[in-house]
Amino acid sequence: MPELFFYQIFLKIYLLSVAVASLFSKKAKLWLKGRRYVFSYLEKNVKKEESVIWFHCASLGEFEQGRPLLEALKKKYTDHKILLTFFSPSGFEVQKDYAFADYITYLPFDGKKNALRFIRTVSPKLAIFVKYEFWYYYLKYLHEQHIPSLLISAQIRDDMLRSPFYGRFLKKMLGYFHHIFLQNQNAFTALKEHKLSLRVSFGGDTRFDRVWEIKERFEKIPLIEKFTANHPCIIAGSVWPEDVKVLAHVFPFWKSNSGKIILAPHEPEKGIFKKIKNSFENVCFFSTLNDKTDLSGCDCLIIDRFGLLSRLYHYGFCNYIGGGFRKSGIHNVLEAAVYAKPVIFGPYHEKFNEAVELIKEKGAISVRNAEDLQLALTRYLKDERLYDYASKMAGEYVTQRRGSTDIIMQYIQEKRLLTSCSNS
Repeated sequence: MPELFFYQIFLKIYLLSVAVASLFSKKAKLWLKGRRYVFSYLEKNVKKEESVIWFHCASLGEFEQGRPLLEALKKKYTDHKILLTFFSPSGFEVQKDYAFADYITYLPFDGKKNALRFIRTVSPKLAIFVKYEFWYYYLKYLHEQHIPSLLISAQIRDDMLRSPFYGRFLKKMLGYFHHIFLQNQNAFTALKEHKLSLRVSFGGDTRFDRVWEIKERFEKIPLIEKFTANHPCIIAGSVWPEDVKVLAHVFPFWKSNSGKIILAPHEPEKGIFKKIKNSFENVCFFSTLNDKTDLSGCDCLIIDRFGLLSRLYHYGFCNYIGGGFRKSGIHNVLEAAVYAKPVIFGPYHEKFNEAVELIKEKGAISVRNAEDLQLALTRYLKDERLYDYASKMAGEYVTQRRGSTDIIMQYIQEKRLLTSCSNS
């Protein structure tokens, strides 16, 4: 298969690229360093007699997406161990002490030797991949050794399958899965058009369960309440420099309407902190605040700490999702929509089904530039009925789509994929 030959070349080029990047990038350096001791860690800690459920996520976003299922499995199958692996440092470094997993590591880079050694060492009873993390040799050896593998919240698009090189190779990898739980009808349509006879069903998106769970467990943030008190506030989450530029252009108008803004950069680094400080007036950093801080002169608050964003959206008059002015696209809109507030993002959102659907449901709008953003904010400020309707539709969009975790758990139990458990 010529695609496999090119895949092997891709693996070598990728490794070389990371090695070069590690000379300049902290993230790339962590990627390499984190994989040095994976096998020694697993061979020392994972016992042959243990029943392991292997849960793999590309990064932090996929972890949060699959988290409800992981925790449900841990609670249900108490005599099994959970192995959680990450591809990216942004997932591993944040969740390396996660309490619901027994073992947490990077995933050794794909290849014949690594994949086979990993599977023989861990000997999982079940492997679960979140969304779109496909590694050929891992999937091939799982399949050959009759270890069931599930792909959950799968997002498979027509353009992926039509890709001249990758499309055929992707179809091969999809065929190795024991079962695929698709996010939406578009994925069904794409698979049908390509006449693929895969074991698939509608499983929805476990992110809906996750954001609902966060909302139900909401804990107040007193300093944010103090900052936003009696002021309409834009919560701008996961922003990039392009978002900062648009928001800064609109902020004088917003401030004239007693508005404030909270910005949480997607990557909290000095560069974007400096850009925000240079673009806004009266800027404060969250890490410098305390109960005695006078916030009367602070109009723009920068979040320079991890772990707050999913709760911040509770305080928004409108919630702005960053990334929409970059071709890579927007970030998670669901963790904002669950709080029943209008959601706003930039033009690059077409590949994100939930964003497209939210617009159709009138719970979100896409803006092309600063002028569009100011017009949208003006309408929400002046038209209370419009604002209330948009808020309601955003909240209902999430509420009506919960339940993916239960669907997958029911499948695992009905098919007795973990039959050795006394609680199954």
